Formats: sequence, C-alpha cells, structure tokens
Amino acid sequence: MSTTTLHTSTDRFSLVRRWILLDAAFAGVMALVMTLGAGALAELFGLSPAFVRTVGLILVPYAIALTYLWPRVEQYRSLVWVVIAGNLLWAVASAALLLTSWIDPTGAGIAFILTQAIIVAGFADMQFIGLRRTA
Repeated sequence: MSTTTLHTSTDRFSLVRRWILLDAAFAGVMALVMTLGAGALAELFGLSPAFVRTVGLILVPYAIALTYLWPRVEQYRSLVWVVIAGNLLWAVASAALLLTSWIDPTGAGIAFILTQAIIVAGFADMQFIGLRRTA
C-alpha cells in the first residue's frame, strides 16, 4: 500500500474517528462526575444516589470501549454501527424515562436528562454522517 493510499484511507475515517473520540471523552467525564458526585447530583436532580452512581458506572466500560475503538474504526466499522444504535437507544430511553413513574426528577434533573439525551443523539448523528462518508 502506498503512502498516498494510506493517507487517503485514513482521511476517509477522520470524521467518524473524531466523533467516536468526542463520545468517549464525554462518556468518560460523565462517568467520573456521576460516580464520584452521585450524592450531590442526586440531590440536585431529584434522583437516588444509587441511580446516578449506577449510570456513571455503566459509562466507564463504554468510554473505555470507545477509546479502544477510536483509532481502529476502519478495522471495526461494524462496531461503529453498534455504537450509533446504542447511542440512539440511550437517547430514546433517557427521554422515555421521563414519561415513566420510575423517577421523579427536579426541573434541573429533567433538563440534565434531556440535555444529555440530545448530546448523545447528536453523537449518533455525526457518527452516522462520518460513517456514511466512508462508503
């Protein structure tokens, strides 16, 4: 493979790679904040500390997996589709959670849940656009 071919091939995946990395960073920060700050966030958001901490802990392996995938998206293109589907599912489930009686969040809690759902849906959208551009 020539240098030009490798460079062109790598450039094709730069957009999806960028959004996988941003997703990993966001998930990592959220995991850290929610796990270590579960008590304070729970009070602010009107959620149980166990719920906030559990969501934070769920994000730890996700952030690690995305960090592993980030430089390898070309090799594991099918896993990017899994990430996109997972992000869409997370966003929909987050919004749907507000329609249940399982939680009774404060206004700040509702805003937080909706904001992170929108951000995660945005990651899915940009990852989808990036992956489609590689075709």
